[in-house]
Amino acid sequence: MALVILPLTVPDSEGKQKMLEKVVDLAEQIPDEGQRIFTLSGVIVASDKFINRDYMDQIRRRINMTQLGQLYEKEKIEYANQKVRENTKEMAKSLMDEGDDIIKIMKVTGLTEAELLRLQDENVTV
Repeated sequence: MALVILPLTVPDSEGKQKMLEKVVDLAEQIPDEGQRIFTLSGVIVASDKFINRDYMDQIRRRINMTQLGQLYEKEKIEYANQKVRENTKEMAKSLMDEGDDIIKIMKVTGLTEAELLRLQDENVTV
């Protein structure tokens, strides 16, 4: 909150704008993504009366890009997890086709007995 209020303590508009730019630079160094977005959003709200509109748009784009980056990373992780699950199921199917014991397959793949039985049913119906 101190960062959000800091530009308001400077007397003239030009000084406020310069302080605002310093505050934004500091806020972008906050390691916690949620805190960083909260602080940048707070800066926009608190400085609405004097902030340079182009600069405000620039801050908003930074916030949006940060959120977009988070979404992209989440999608990458979900895709990777999906591929791992698919590969694990394929490995389990191969082991079942070779006649390996279900307990051994559970240990190797980490799949549950119910998951393996479903895979076995899929193999039979296919």
